[in-house]
Amino acid sequence: MKLQHIQSIVSNWSGGSTTQLFIQPANATLQEMNFDLRISSAIIEVEASVFTKFPGYQRIIFPLEGILTLQHDQNRAYQLKPFELATFNGESDTTGQGKVIDFNIIFKPSISPKVTIIELKNQEEYQFELNKGLVYCVNGRVEIAGKIVLEKNAYFGTDICQIVKTDQNIKLIVVTW
Repeated sequence: MKLQHIQSIVSNWSGGSTTQLFIQPANATLQEMNFDLRISSAIIEVEASVFTKFPGYQRIIFPLEGILTLQHDQNRAYQLKPFELATFNGESDTTGQGKVIDFNIIFKPSISPKVTIIELKNQEEYQFELNKGLVYCVNGRVEIAGKIVLEKNAYFGTDICQIVKTDQNIKLIVVTW
């Protein structure tokens, strides 16, 4: 199967904006909390933020740009630098410090997403394998399975195995489940 571009949905919240990159099942909504998996990227424009609670879900979050300090349930706070992952319970009282752009995965415990960060330098080859998942191009562009994967765009695909080569430095986020 080829990669399919996913049409993102942008919405505003009190601290900035969020871009929904993927939701499963496709007819689910964040507001109804009837999804199994949701992948998004948010721009946090305020120094301090309170995270929405998601009872019955787990979360993976990491900054794409900036440093994010997280605190859960009044426990000790910790810092995340770009591409450092944190996994936590969606029911936690979670606060954040820092103006960042983040990448966020919210999922039911029955789903076990795996995040892989791929950095390719100009003319570098990579054996790309995707059984089922999402590819997000952080910067640059690369061709995968005959599809040009563009910067700040998400693509869904299944059963892809090929060697890719890029003509520039790029960073990809691959989420499989």
